[in-house]
Amino acid sequence: MSKLDLDGCGDLNAKQFNMLVRKLGGFSRKPILDVSDGSDDWVVQLSRRGGTINGIADRADETDSEIVAVGSPAASIRYSTLSMHRVLIRNNSAFLTPDVTPESTIALANLLSCLKPGGKLVIPIKDVDRCQCLWTRRLEGFPGTLKQRQIKTGMLDYLSFAFLFSGIHSLSVLEFTIGRKPLSRLQWHRFAREAVMNRSTGNSAAA
Repeated sequence: MSKLDLDGCGDLNAKQFNMLVRKLGGFSRKPILDVSDGSDDWVVQLSRRGGTINGIADRADETDSEIVAVGSPAASIRYSTLSMHRVLIRNNSAFLTPDVTPESTIALANLLSCLKPGGKLVIPIKDVDRCQCLWTRRLEGFPGTLKQRQIKTGMLDYLSFAFLFSGIHSLSVLEFTIGRKPLSRLQWHRFAREAVMNRSTGNSAAA
C-alpha cells in the first residue's frame, strides 16, 4: 500500500495542481498555502508565473527558501495568522497515516490559524467515503464545516484559453470552511488541546 492510499488523497499531477491553484484564486491575488512533501517545485514555478502561493514542505527540492518553508506544519510555522485565503493539503508526513494523531491535530491548528475569516482548507481526494470519514475525525473539535465537491475546467477556462495550458480536469476535494470570526493561533491550539484530551479520555473509557 502506497502512502497515498493510506488517507485516500488524490495524487495530483502538475497540470491538475495548476488548475486547482487557479480555481482557488492563486492567480487573483488570493494567497494560498500549499502543504506537501517537497517532491516537486510546482509552488516555485507558479509563484514565478504570478501566482500568490507559498508552501510548507517536508524537505527541500530545489525550492526557493523565500517561497517554501521546510519543516513540519506541526512545528512552529513562519506564516502569520489570518494571512491565507486557502490552505491546500497534499502529501505531507503530518497527515500520511490512517490514524488521527496529536501531530496531525497540532498541524491542523497551525494551518487553520493561517486562514483569513471564511477561509478554507482544501484536500484533494480519490476515495470520497474513506477520506471524508478520516478528515471528519481529524477535524473534530475545530469550528467549521466540511463538505465534498468537484472542481473542474469550466466555461470561463475555455473563454480565457486557460485549458490550453492546464488541460481539462475534474478533481474531487474536501473543503473545510471556517467561520467569519477572527481567531488567534492560541485559540486554535486550545481547540486542538481539547480535541486531543477528549480522544484520550474516550480511548481510556473504551479500554
